[in-house]
Amino acid sequence: MWVVLTAAALLQAPASRTIGPRAIVREATRAVEADSAIALASRWTSLLDRDSSTNDALLGLATIARLSYRYPEATRLYLRITSERRLRQAVVPWAYLGLAKAVQTMGDNAGADSLYRLAWQQASGDGDSAASALALLGRSSTQLRIVGPMGALPLTPIWSCSRAAARPAASWFAGRVWRA
Repeated sequence: MWVVLTAAALLQAPASRTIGPRAIVREATRAVEADSAIALASRWTSLLDRDSSTNDALLGLATIARLSYRYPEATRLYLRITSERRLRQAVVPWAYLGLAKAVQTMGDNAGADSLYRLAWQQASGDGDSAASALALLGRSSTQLRIVGPMGALPLTPIWSCSRAAARPAASWFAGRVWRA
């Protein structure tokens, strides 16, 4: 009897357990790609209904909205995450990244560049090397469009600083990006 109850509790745990923001974005992306975003959004909406401060659910719903081209909804959700009372949450750099991608897709490279900068600052402060690397890649992309090929060169020292603090895999990746 206890085995059945324990197994049932474990099967339900992922819906309420906190997983990393990177995994949430990955799960939302896969759901949109597999055309199963409605079911996942429903699960995250019910989680949000139970606890309106659940940043994981907000990030997942915002990512699904962005990838479904519902930019006003995505922007509203991302901005809820980045509000003042949530600034120390691990999902904040990922929210800035999502918001930057939405803004860049809509053609505002300068606005996206500022958001990528915020994402990098927050990720660096939190020690999130994956979000930091994605923010720097985003900034490189916006700088190429704003200033031209020379615009990405000033980011080289930032990559060097990030590599020293990042995990070995991120360091390897950053080194390959700037050697190419």
